[in-house]
Amino acid sequence: MKREIRLIALDMDGTLLNHNQEITEENKKAIKRAKESDIQIVISTGRPFQQIERYMDELNLSSFSVTINGSEIWEGRGKLIEQHLFRQEQIERLWKLANIHNLTYWAITEGEIFHNNIPHHMDLSKYKWLKFGFDIHQKSARIPQLQSCVGRQPNDKWGRNCRQIR
Repeated sequence: MKREIRLIALDMDGTLLNHNQEITEENKKAIKRAKESDIQIVISTGRPFQQIERYMDELNLSSFSVTINGSEIWEGRGKLIEQHLFRQEQIERLWKLANIHNLTYWAITEGEIFHNNIPHHMDLSKYKWLKFGFDIHQKSARIPQLQSCVGRQPNDKWGRNCRQIR
């Protein structure tokens, strides 16, 4: 049985966009052909919605988009239909790990983007946190160990070795 393609989900950086942050003519033509065949085009990216709007306009897209690595799902041009937030204790733990181990990080809230610049006096509970990430390419022997500990409790069977990095 032949299956028909009904949806194409596109990442942005290195897939939809070239190294100049532009949509190539080849991609524009392919997307146009897909739309003419009634295939839904969905942008799925780590970027916030505000950073994809111009590309949606350029491609005349009005379907869904998945942003901030799945933290938000949007319908059309700006109607938020689903949002997944970090728990407060998760953000506090990640921020603490970043500072203790001097790691490069970025974080996204509903209204702000931080890159190694969350003030130490900031009340983290006043924000709705959507993303917190570390630069895994950073030269640090601790990165793999930290990755395995994020989201673990020190007393669960997988988190026993995480106590030492707190």
